[in-house]
Amino acid sequence: MTSQRDDSDINEPLVASRETRTHSTSQSSAPVPGGKPPRGILFWLGRTVLVLLLLLIILVPLVRYVAPPLAISWLKNWYAEQGDEYQLQLADWQLSLWSGTLALNGIVLDHPGKDGDQTSLQSLTLDVNTGLLKDRTIEIEGVSVSGLTLQASMADSTLHLAGLELPLEQQATSTTTAGATSPSEPWRVMVNDLTLSDWNLNWQQPGLSSKATLKQLSLANFDSENPASFDVTTSVALESLALDDQLLTSLNQQALVDTLQQSLAADTELKLTLEQPFQVDWSGRVTQWNSTPGVAGDLTLGRLELRALDAIELGFDQFSVEGIEASASQQASAEVNLTGLHITSPNARQVARDLFVLEQYQLDRALFDGQMLQLGKQTIKGLKIDARLEDERLNQLPFVIASVNTADAQDSVNGGTDSSETGVSESAERSSVATQTATQVSPQASQSRRGTGPGGLPEFHLEGVDVQQLDIGYRQSGIVAHITSDAMNLGVIDSAQNLPIELNGSLDVQRLEVEEPQSVALLQPLNFRWYGQLRDWRRQPQLVGDVVFEHFSGRAEGQPPLSFDSLAVEGISADRHIQSAERITLSNLVAQFPDGETEAVKNKGPLLSLASYVIPKPYFDGDAFTTGIQTFAGLKMNLVRLQDGRIAGTPVASDAGAKANNGGTGSSEGPVAPTVNPTLPILIRVDGVELLTENAGTAIDSRIEFEDQAIQPNHRSSLQLRTFTVGQVDSNELLGNPESRVPVSVLAGLDKYNDIKLDAKVGLSGGLPEGNFNFSISQMNLPPFSPYVSQAIGYKVQKGMLQLKSNVDVVAGQMDGKATLRLQNSKFEPANQKRIDRVSKQISMPVETVLSVLKDDNNNLKIDIPIDGPINDPGIGINDILQQVTKTAVRTATLYYLQQAFQPYGALISLGSMASDTLFAIRLEPLKYQPQQSDLTSEQTDYLQKVVSTMKKKTALELQVCPFVSKEEAAAMGDQWFGLGIQRGENVKDWLSQFKDDKDKSLSRRITVCSPEQGKDSRVEMGF
Repeated sequence: MTSQRDDSDINEPLVASRETRTHSTSQSSAPVPGGKPPRGILFWLGRTVLVLLLLLIILVPLVRYVAPPLAISWLKNWYAEQGDEYQLQLADWQLSLWSGTLALNGIVLDHPGKDGDQTSLQSLTLDVNTGLLKDRTIEIEGVSVSGLTLQASMADSTLHLAGLELPLEQQATSTTTAGATSPSEPWRVMVNDLTLSDWNLNWQQPGLSSKATLKQLSLANFDSENPASFDVTTSVALESLALDDQLLTSLNQQALVDTLQQSLAADTELKLTLEQPFQVDWSGRVTQWNSTPGVAGDLTLGRLELRALDAIELGFDQFSVEGIEASASQQASAEVNLTGLHITSPNARQVARDLFVLEQYQLDRALFDGQMLQLGKQTIKGLKIDARLEDERLNQLPFVIASVNTADAQDSVNGGTDSSETGVSESAERSSVATQTATQVSPQASQSRRGTGPGGLPEFHLEGVDVQQLDIGYRQSGIVAHITSDAMNLGVIDSAQNLPIELNGSLDVQRLEVEEPQSVALLQPLNFRWYGQLRDWRRQPQLVGDVVFEHFSGRAEGQPPLSFDSLAVEGISADRHIQSAERITLSNLVAQFPDGETEAVKNKGPLLSLASYVIPKPYFDGDAFTTGIQTFAGLKMNLVRLQDGRIAGTPVASDAGAKANNGGTGSSEGPVAPTVNPTLPILIRVDGVELLTENAGTAIDSRIEFEDQAIQPNHRSSLQLRTFTVGQVDSNELLGNPESRVPVSVLAGLDKYNDIKLDAKVGLSGGLPEGNFNFSISQMNLPPFSPYVSQAIGYKVQKGMLQLKSNVDVVAGQMDGKATLRLQNSKFEPANQKRIDRVSKQISMPVETVLSVLKDDNNNLKIDIPIDGPINDPGIGINDILQQVTKTAVRTATLYYLQQAFQPYGALISLGSMASDTLFAIRLEPLKYQPQQSDLTSEQTDYLQKVVSTMKKKTALELQVCPFVSKEEAAAMGDQWFGLGIQRGENVKDWLSQFKDDKDKSLSRRITVCSPEQGKDSRVEMGF
């Protein structure tokens, strides 16, 4: 052990003695007025002072050089007595009483077998201003403690520190004093500079083990009598940390341990460990410490990585709070930033998987004064959540989810694919974050908002929240979902002013699969966007705005895949009592044929498509649901009747198809029995439904394409919807008033000349439809329907045009009415002799005889058909038809005036006989065409003009137009030849139909187009 001496400190007392003695001498030699004092008193007084100075000169070196070694020696001996081989070492020391400095270097405490075997301190320096001690003031000009290595532990309420055992629990002892003493004046303490550096601290107790490094702690400008703030900075690194359930047990929290273990899987230990060093930095000051203590400054937490339950890794990259100002009365910060927050767990393949990731969180400003919480703009970027329930666990975590069905969950896992394992995308496009500056709130406004918010919470003001790059994955037994979002925004929230909260954002449902009770899957990402406000959210919350779903495509098991471009709900106004909107618009709805259908069927296009459907003014108040007049446009359907009679796209066979195949009209089920009208718990009122046929002057086509593969040859037709109107529907009126009727009007057509019209007034009585139905068909070209005629009576239709009018009343499920059927210029040819014979036998008369007797002079056939009986089994008056057949039909030839009408072109007319095997009574010169051409030439229109002149005057004449396609054309065009023939016939009819006869009726009503046939050359035959 060495010591260092300070000569200046030793000499100071000697100098002071000389000065004192000289001063005393000069005083004693001065004359004393009024007499001479006693010499003996001065002498002894001087001697006393001299002795005291000599003692001071002797004591100071003793205190400086002898007392510290003695004290150190006593400490060494005392510490050696605390345990075997205990030893205290001190490398160097310095002491200056006059300057008030103390320095200790190289302190080592050896305590083998306890607390790490050794405790050490590199250096301790203390600088105290001793001149102020007389004023009861301790001014520490500087304190520096560096290089401390210390290990401590606690067990059985005993603190183990530096090899010593210190009991923490002692029985309180009461002391009595003889009398009360007045408190002494407190000492003033000032610390100009305190520095702690390079401390290595270890701590152990049951269930807890930690190691920390205090890199630096600085304190400056502290004064116990000065309320001014003093500076504090620190930097601490937590090197290691390990916790387990013994910690809770030692803290008498066994009940909590038992509760946690019940929610964990078997053999799961309650553990928490630090995976890497954790840095904490603080730079700031302590404010108003003697009145309302607080802190101000910046706090930064470095990268944190923890491992919990041996399966979960969690932590963040950095957390910082800038501009902290916190006290007991108010807490504020200028900016909060959190980056890289994550929770990770291995999956079933022991591959790390992110359960929760937050790339960045930022809060611009925060202020809380105990009554009002004010938050600036918040930004959340890159939020990713993966929630999967597998084998009773969340993402294979040790937490048991009791509500999960084990069998279903296991099936879901076993049936999963690699894509489901990666239900949440591994990477997302990162975009820059644009944050907004928080709006400043004046102190006056803050004071005016003081109070209590909803649910007893303090008042608060939030400048808004931005959420960017959201990614959420979810999986449960039979359910898989994946949702992402580029941006979502929440506006200002002010609890005092109750301002409207702005809401806008979007979500993308990237994946959605449901297995039970029916398999449902999303085929492409679905976008969900919203714009609006939440108004009066504290008293009567009301949501207003718009919601849009875009790009939906989904499929349910056994059902047609369904998709739409958008479903928009505009002008939403919804509160707890009333929900309404300006309109709901569905755009481009498409239903495809199910996967079970053949490729040939699916190649025909979608089963159903709808360009738009609009529901205006939807309104619901809990008792009634009402809308305005609903409109739709662009309806397209592909109906395909398969060979087994089933309509493609439907799951069950069609009974109607079976009836059409065998020609039967009866039903084995019997008539429908009336029942009580159903009741609805709420009122439903729709002002009507209408078909839109144009938009801004542009025509919108609605059409039903029909193909029947159950009949030979296959039938194809296209039905255009021209008008569709349903009047107001009121559920209370419809179900409660038998006299209530809903008007229905439909107009459709197979071509531009054909009209299929339904006008009805429909009601409901006894659960059955009731009302009046008027149905009519005009100018329907029959050859395309020849297969059905052949199936029914054995004859195919060579030519003819159908007119039908029917009027039927339905009361209590019973039909009563009649239909008038008229065939113009019909020509039938035998196609199935067995069918002809069977039908002839049924009606006791040859079918050919019936057809020829019913025809009038213009080759037209008219039949009145009574309709009666139950709506599901109507009766057709066959006997009434036979009575019409027995009437005499007189046929009158019209060859003469026709021949005269075409003079001087009579040479172009060839007269045919009236035999049943001829096509025309009068044959006109055919129109000839170049190969694969269908347009009319000027020469052909000149000839047709003569036909027009004749038909104008002779209003009873009916023209047949029969197109032919040459065999060469058919061979070259394949299946397309039939369409060429149709086009040639339609072009002729189109040209003629632009004219009207002398009765101001279009000629189209008297023009029949035959079914195309193959012939020797390309032509169109015409005749009357």
